[in-house]
Amino acid sequence: MAVVGAILGDIAGSQYEFHRPEGLDFRHCELFTERCRFTDDTVMTIAVAEALMKTAGDPDDGVVREALVD
Repeated sequence: MAVVGAILGDIAGSQYEFHRPEGLDFRHCELFTERCRFTDDTVMTIAVAEALMKTAGDPDDGVVREALVD
């Protein structure tokens, strides 16, 4: 579930990634709007999660590294 939360946070925050309106109160803003998109952070999170699942606890750094590159 942590991966899902990270991805949802990335998507919700993407609308402010390069432009945060002055005085924006995050307690009173829409989380998901038409401006929201996944970013490279989501892509990398999924790639790392997939590599870790493929290697399933293999202690060899080379195996994990190869899975990440794939």
